[in-house]
Amino acid sequence: MLVKAFTSDTTELSIGILIKESAVDEGQIRKHYTDKLVREGIAIENFVAIGARYGTNNKVTAKDGKLFTANILKVAKSLTSKLFSLQIPTTTNSSQK
Repeated sequence: MLVKAFTSDTTELSIGILIKESAVDEGQIRKHYTDKLVREGIAIENFVAIGARYGTNNKVTAKDGKLFTANILKVAKSLTSKLFSLQIPTTTNSSQK
């Protein structure tokens, strides 16, 4: 699992973006997801991108999905924030495939 925080101070993390592990690119994530929300007043320090490993046929296996879910819960529990929102993008940019 690849995790990319947009700050060195991880105490403010409250919004997770679940994305394909190979698409965890800070510039693309900012362009397609966080920049819009930052313009609305949400601090970039709140975001963390969490990369999901995809197997063959561009799918997550049940085994990897269970492990990933367990790891997400560990990350969420370690945050000082009491509210953690996980955003799952429904579309991808063709350069992220």
